[in-house]
Amino acid sequence: MVRTRRKLNFFGTLYKYGYLYNEYKDKYYYWEFIRISIRSVIGIGAAAGKGYLYIILTMSFFILLIYLIVISLYSPYKFPGMK
Repeated sequence: MVRTRRKLNFFGTLYKYGYLYNEYKDKYYYWEFIRISIRSVIGIGAAAGKGYLYIILTMSFFILLIYLIVISLYSPYKFPGMK
C-alpha cells in the first residue's frame, strides 16, 4: 500500500487494494487500517478483561469518542454522509 500510494487510481491498484481505501479521500488511503486497529484493540481488551465489564465498556466508549472526534477533525471520507 505504501509503495502504491501515488498510484491509487490506477486499475491494478484499485483491483488489488480498492476495497481498503476506495471510500476515503486519496490522502487518507490508510484510514481502514486505523479502523481495523481500533476494532482489534477493543476486541483484545474485551477478551483479556472478561471479568471487568464496566472497565471494558468505559475504555471502549472513550476510544470510540476519540475516534469520532478525529473523524470530525480530519473528515477522511469522500462522501460526507458516510461517517
